[in-house]
Amino acid sequence: MTDLIDYLYSLTNFTKGAYTLDNMRLLIKELKLNDPPYRCIHVAGTNGKGSVCHKIATVLAHSGYKTGLFTSPHIATFRERIKIDGEMIDKTVAYSTVERILDTYKKNNLSPTFFEVITLLALLHFKNEGVQYAVIETGLGGRLDATNVISPILSIITSISLDHTHILGDTLEKISYEKGGIIKEFTPSILGPSAQIEPILSIAKKKKSPLFKIEDSFLLVDQENTKIARKALSFLEKKFSLELIHLEKHLTSRPSCRFEIIDQVVFDVAHNPAGIGRLILGLQYHFPGKKFRFLIGLSCDKNLLEIVEAIGKVSCHTHLISLKVRLYPVDMLEKAFLNLNFSSFSYEKNLVDTVRKAHALSLQNDEVLVVTGSFFIMQEVKKQMGFSLESDPVFFNEKLSAL
Repeated sequence: MTDLIDYLYSLTNFTKGAYTLDNMRLLIKELKLNDPPYRCIHVAGTNGKGSVCHKIATVLAHSGYKTGLFTSPHIATFRERIKIDGEMIDKTVAYSTVERILDTYKKNNLSPTFFEVITLLALLHFKNEGVQYAVIETGLGGRLDATNVISPILSIITSISLDHTHILGDTLEKISYEKGGIIKEFTPSILGPSAQIEPILSIAKKKKSPLFKIEDSFLLVDQENTKIARKALSFLEKKFSLELIHLEKHLTSRPSCRFEIIDQVVFDVAHNPAGIGRLILGLQYHFPGKKFRFLIGLSCDKNLLEIVEAIGKVSCHTHLISLKVRLYPVDMLEKAFLNLNFSSFSYEKNLVDTVRKAHALSLQNDEVLVVTGSFFIMQEVKKQMGFSLESDPVFFNEKLSAL
């Protein structure tokens, strides 16, 4: 199946100014997904949406409700994106269903995108397996996101900050307009503290969407994500007379690489200035008095100087890594550190040596090693540190087009 996965990862993706939901609507009809038998919760936001989805799905699943979870991106295999009650979609089922979806595109003379195919795979799998609830995370934005063909019972926008500005717009207002596109007529919506801005409020008013606002301020991002998830579960509990078991216990769960602590290594996929800022607050809270050594790789569309400045102020030393396509090359990271007068950074001749040196020095000096900056470095870094991950036969992080 290597050829199939290689083809899947070679597909084009969302392009600014050229993408519509027409193909998705047609494929939904062709695959008989117009009226799925499960209830959907739709989640968008700049940061926190994956964690909020994970918490909601975990509570529902542990309470006895068969629950599908669709998130993105993934760390090591695209099957991580599609889970039922915490279990990844089976490899054979995934491959055969992808082939069916691609055949449907071909029959209709349409060109698929990677994210469209994966979204359809999730929706089909959830239908075929008889889930009761499906928690669906947007991939990018909301209004034109491939997931925005569902009819949710609840919409959630976790946060708004600057990210993916080359596609979503270079102001909070433009980004809010895109994220607010998931709000549906008469369907309740939950807004995190930073999402309560125009034009989201205007969209909600126009759509007559009942709003539940999270008004509190939070020191730690996980506290905020937990409050949003708790509000969503409270709504579901009352609306559908659910019996939620060990709610607070399961709300503490987090997905992989979201402030994931293994020994004295923190893996966190923070990848924009807001996310990095919240990560640093979490580090200082959980590890008072400790020194932080960073291992970073940054995607090429990110605000390089702002992220480097935040990390440089708290890092005792930063190790720089890159991949062939997705990330800034290390020489550009080096220039950013030098431009900001940070001298405590280094990189070795290759990623393997850099990871091993960073890990060894953090252990030698009793420091916390923080691996951050991108989803796309996590698989290789964990691999070099000896962690076993089930992965695809093709390393999608080296592919240019797949989100």
